[in-house]
Amino acid sequence: MLPIDGSEGSDRAAVVAYEIAELTKSKLYIVHVINTGVVQQVARMSDKDPEDILRHYEENGEKLLQRYKSAALGYELEVETVLEQGLPSDRITALAASIDVDIIVMGSKGLSRSRKPGLGSSTERVIRRINCAVLVVHVD
Repeated sequence: MLPIDGSEGSDRAAVVAYEIAELTKSKLYIVHVINTGVVQQVARMSDKDPEDILRHYEENGEKLLQRYKSAALGYELEVETVLEQGLPSDRITALAASIDVDIIVMGSKGLSRSRKPGLGSSTERVIRRINCAVLVVHVD
């Protein structure tokens, strides 16, 4: 499984995930989670309808998934894209458990790119909650 958010960490993790899936002849699930808490915050700050904001995030999420799926065309892979809503770490761990993935490949940091050393919050929560291997691809 490859959780993505369009960050440099996702881009780096994608190459590793494509290679692992190709070498192991495994199906690759590319997953993007729309953080519904962020959608609500944006709606409150902008005085816009949350449903309009959500539709915008869904459109962007589908474009993002297609970009990563297109990048996988250079590899011999079976790819499935999944668009979810909720808290990213919760949705990633629940989906991984439900489809029984062997490994999750993700960047050490996402779009927030916190300056503090260590892992991003979603990556750390996934590692703490999941019962499969997690390969974290480091981002400076």
